[in-house]
Amino acid sequence: VWPSEYSFMPHSIPDMNAKIGAGPNINIALFVIQGYAAECERTFFTEDPTKEEVGHFNQMMNARKLFLKHLKPGEKASDI
Repeated sequence: VWPSEYSFMPHSIPDMNAKIGAGPNINIALFVIQGYAAECERTFFTEDPTKEEVGHFNQMMNARKLFLKHLKPGEKASDI
């Protein structure tokens, strides 16, 4: 788990002595099997998020939905 102070860099290695706070905290599961890798990240809070945090999360989800709407087979992600 990446505590909130490290949540902006989920692909780093956090201080293993860091304490989990209210959030946003990041949980990452990474699996590598026979040369194939899969990753699952989730953001979580241990207390209710602030209105600002909810707003940032909603912005990210809206951007994700818009990107996925325009992504088509054969399309380069960099062109979207």
